[in-house]
Amino acid sequence: MRAIVIAVLLATAPAHAANFQVDSTLDARDADPADGLCLSAAGACTLRAAIEQANALEGNDVIALPAGEYRLTLTGANEDLSASGDLDITSNVSILGNDVAATRIVGDGDRVFDIQLGGVAALTRVTISGGGGVAAGGGIRNAGTLVLTGCDIAGNGGDGRAVANGGGVFNLGVLTMAGGSVTGNQVQSATPVPASGAGLYSTTGMLLTAVRIDNNVALGINASGGGIQALAPGVVQIAGGTVIGNQAAFAGGIGVVGADASLNAVLIAGNAATRSGAGARVLSGSLAAINSTFSGNSAREDGGGVALSGGELRSFSSTFSNNLADADANGSGGGGGIAQSGTGVVQLVNSILSGNVDGSLTGTNAADCLGSLSSAGFNLVGSAVGCAFAAIGSDRTDLDVRLAALADNGGATPTHALLPDSPAVDGGDPAGCLGPSMQALLTDQRGLPRTRDGNGDGSARCDSGAFELQPIDDSIFANGFESP
Repeated sequence: MRAIVIAVLLATAPAHAANFQVDSTLDARDADPADGLCLSAAGACTLRAAIEQANALEGNDVIALPAGEYRLTLTGANEDLSASGDLDITSNVSILGNDVAATRIVGDGDRVFDIQLGGVAALTRVTISGGGGVAAGGGIRNAGTLVLTGCDIAGNGGDGRAVANGGGVFNLGVLTMAGGSVTGNQVQSATPVPASGAGLYSTTGMLLTAVRIDNNVALGINASGGGIQALAPGVVQIAGGTVIGNQAAFAGGIGVVGADASLNAVLIAGNAATRSGAGARVLSGSLAAINSTFSGNSAREDGGGVALSGGELRSFSSTFSNNLADADANGSGGGGGIAQSGTGVVQLVNSILSGNVDGSLTGTNAADCLGSLSSAGFNLVGSAVGCAFAAIGSDRTDLDVRLAALADNGGATPTHALLPDSPAVDGGDPAGCLGPSMQALLTDQRGLPRTRDGNGDGSARCDSGAFELQPIDDSIFANGFESP
């Protein structure tokens, strides 16, 4: 079989840029990696052969990958020229899959991709699966620049393919991901070193837009960051995504250690921690939650939603509800919504902390919060029992905030709607809901306009929390619907 190889010089691309059309799902090397032709010894253009050619050429090379399963069967780890084991990328390569569900690249005894220092890889519409058996980066290790568009990083690590850090992706470079998911990946602690970042582990820049981080698991003593582990000096930005159903001893959803993380219109839900910080755990660094919802997260000890023992949490127009601390009801934890301890700093702005649960059957029940929390105004805290909430004049505490159950209320992610008689309606800052840089938040978590006159009193103030009641939203509560 003769490979279909189209080598073209693009007017806007550097010399020698080439297009390679893969026509075989077999894992075979290129017969001559330096001749510019994607041809194995059998005359086929394989994925490995195309990458070998692209690494040898200058410019931005493009590899078209038809639907199929591309299993990496050439064994031999710790090799950096893509000759065996994982696929090493050292140049500028774009791999275009046919369809994310139908185009799968599967590891076999090694990680799947290794983006070397100086390498640039753009992957589109492919699934990366089955990688592992390495210390870091079961699916992908990135030391260069990695751009993922509509990709799924799924099922790496575990089942004899143990990974210590970054079950899905281990990022040391620049990572941008738009769409797609990081799901079902795993890391495993090896005594005395704890595992971390079952889904994603990053020490540098990472921007995730509309990405689903779900059902990743960090196993073993002190394992952390079931969904994401962010370490200094990394900057993690997540916009419009979900972090849901991840599990770990610490930080089922997101672990922040010395890094700066920002969540914008994100749902953090259904994560579980054996100890503390099911939704997020901050040891140092900072976490900013903007127009985001923490709901249904569960920790056996402190902080079902968020636990801080250092660093800072700043919440801007966000909602913390239906999170559970002390899930085993042995009296050892508290702060269903937020738990602060040590040098951790919590500041709430225009946010809702209500309807959370402390499962303790004995002692003080710190349902919504534990520790010390500060305010920049216009917050609603359902119960301040068990915590020191430094309320100011515009805050309201110990009240029924009147939230509906988490549901699809429009937008990309579920939200807790405000019932029409909620005190959060038009309860925000008259100057407008503001973000970390004092910028106006023009939309809510769903992307719908802020500052609508939700209660009809002519004030047109923004609502507290992540959900802004719209005139059309009244239909949600027709037929006597009530909060559970």
